[in-house]
Amino acid sequence: MRAILPDIKPIEMTFKWTISDYFSKLRSEHLGYMPKQISSPFYLAHCGYRCQMEAYLNGDGTARDKGLSVFLRVIKGDYDKLLTWPVYLSLDIVLINQSETCGASLKAGENQFQFREPSGTSDSDTDSWGLVEFIQHDVIKTRNYIRNDEIIFKCRVRLLH
Repeated sequence: MRAILPDIKPIEMTFKWTISDYFSKLRSEHLGYMPKQISSPFYLAHCGYRCQMEAYLNGDGTARDKGLSVFLRVIKGDYDKLLTWPVYLSLDIVLINQSETCGASLKAGENQFQFREPSGTSDSDTDSWGLVEFIQHDVIKTRNYIRNDEIIFKCRVRLLH
């Protein structure tokens, strides 16, 4: 007799992050006062992996002074010792087009990544995934991604078993 196993579906969570005062923060990054924007931390499910989004409004690496870079970082959480490492996540990051007449948004392709357990709290102690050259400044300004001095990201994260 064969046992019938239940369908195990990946845990999926969508996180929305609004960055207000976009132009002021972009200028601060350009002048070197502020390196990046960081979202509030969030957990993937109850007692799950702890993450945060990060955006370099003035770009990071090859995108510096040219565009926006965006990342998801797995950070140290209260439940890390109870979790399985490394964790495999599927990510989909979208910059929302805020035009009332247009529903299209800029979307990074869905990709799967492995994250190791954070060993500390600094960037070098944690893993992140993102797009260094996510979108150029001129595209952000001309395609309704900014409204009321705000930009909005949507990040869909799937925990793969």
